[in-house]
Amino acid sequence: MRRADMSKHTNAEFQINEWFNNTPEAIELERNTKRDSYSMTKLHVHDGSYLGEIVGNYSKVTLCAGYFGLLCGMGENSIVDINALNKNGMPELFPGALIIAYDMNGNIFALNSGACKEAGVGRVLYLPKESFAWEDLDLSYAQFLKWISGLTENELIINGWKPDDGYTPISNISEYLLGKAAAYNMFLRQRG
Repeated sequence: MRRADMSKHTNAEFQINEWFNNTPEAIELERNTKRDSYSMTKLHVHDGSYLGEIVGNYSKVTLCAGYFGLLCGMGENSIVDINALNKNGMPELFPGALIIAYDMNGNIFALNSGACKEAGVGRVLYLPKESFAWEDLDLSYAQFLKWISGLTENELIINGWKPDDGYTPISNISEYLLGKAAAYNMFLRQRG
């Protein structure tokens, strides 16, 4: 892209486009027909932020041949609807953790807003399918987008993230997250 063309894009938008245009695996994008200002307002994000660009511009993003899904603006993967944001823009599905992505095995990624005391606010957390303890990935949202945009299916298999065969992907992520959240919140209440 020539420098003159870059002036009409924010730095975040430019970088996201670069990452998405250069993914080593298949990517599926559904762009919003107009900017989703409702979801951006609910989340208190703006143009130029990485989360604002994803939420404002996309209604669906799947990466690494459909293995990862990002929560976006309005649509099936609505970050506002899935997280059940309250009037202050705070997530109620998993208190203190804004779900931003998932993988087809049921592992969840979130931005920390108090769920993990060991992680800084705004850092990306990881919640494995078989656990109720958040893990700090020590990544910002921008670093997370760059990381998942560059992964290959072979790297997922080698690192144990994805079985090479015989796995059944989660068919309805919203239903899965509701069940996981109910079990997670019960676990928290029992811990006291």
